[in-house]
Amino acid sequence: DERPFPPASYVPASPPRARRRARLEQRALFAVRALGVVLLAVLGASPLVRCSRVSVSRGGASIALAFVIDDSLSMRAPSGGKTRFARARSAAVDIVATLRDGDAVAVVLAGKPPRVALAATTDLSVARSTVDGLREADRATSLDEAVAMASALIADLPQIDKRVVVLSDLA
Repeated sequence: DERPFPPASYVPASPPRARRRARLEQRALFAVRALGVVLLAVLGASPLVRCSRVSVSRGGASIALAFVIDDSLSMRAPSGGKTRFARARSAAVDIVATLRDGDAVAVVLAGKPPRVALAATTDLSVARSTVDGLREADRATSLDEAVAMASALIADLPQIDKRVVVLSDLA
């Protein structure tokens, strides 16, 4: 037995509609939206700004900077017309060129075993000549130990801002 539900009489009845399958009515609008999503994905995947030079941002005070430069065998691979090591050394030269008096620099080579190429110094001319004289080696990479060594080199320096710059192919 079907019995009417009394409160249902207060709700107006809706006429049944034939349900049709959802289909794309405005193809042009869909194409524009899909293209927008694809363009945003491509834009997010590529860098917006390319720098011709690498530099260090500073808060005004002097900084202590330790370079970890990977000199392993994988850095001999060509990349953009130069070897990866040459690009890393060029980036280090650019950064050292932006440093000011009072900034401290240390250089650690990340081949296995990691080696200190330059202990922490405020003599920027020595830092420049050390970075210019670096050569790659036929070694494996030991980045973890090199980063720890670089952190230890600048840990006791008086500069408040201490940074470790890793220049590697991460291979």
